Amino acid sequence: LCIERCSLNHDELAPADLAVIDLKLGMKRISADNDEKAVIAIGMLIESLEEDIVELKRLQVNNNIEGVREMLHKIKGGLEYSGVPRLQRHIALLYSEVHASTDLTTLQPLFDAIYEQTALLTTAYQELVTDRRGCDLWVEGQIDILKKQIETTESQLAVVTQQIKSQQQQVSIQNRGVLSER
Repeated sequence: LCIERCSLNHDELAPADLAVIDLKLGMKRISADNDEKAVIAIGMLIESLEEDIVELKRLQVNNNIEGVREMLHKIKGGLEYSGVPRLQRHIALLYSEVHASTDLTTLQPLFDAIYEQTALLTTAYQELVTDRRGCDLWVEGQIDILKKQIETTESQLAVVTQQIKSQQQQVSIQNRGVLSER
């Protein structure tokens, strides 16, 4: 059973329609309308995953089936509340296969897929955070430009206002001169 599944390519294990990171799913599971909290939660998940994957590899190398089952159970539980459906799919598949197996070596392709998907998740997260920071920096830059434009406009408005007042004074003086001549 596993040998057949282990020969599948990665697209069959986690179809392309499963996102590496799905912020909408993360927001739904973590925080109703706050994508920032979802991003933070995924970052915390990745930090935890780094340690868990090191431990999973150690348990796998030692062929500690029970330890691998426990670690996969822990990881699987953490993924339930995240927005990382592709890794979640891989972990669920390996989790079910480990429960049916007595030899972890036959599951090596599934372990490799987990390690690959974890690295892919980390990269996707770094790109997401960089893109968001880039967007934030762009927005901040646009705000600075607008502030300068507003300052320039206010300065121009002050000059025009002063010119109008000056013209009003001149008209007022001229009107007084005309009235006094009569």
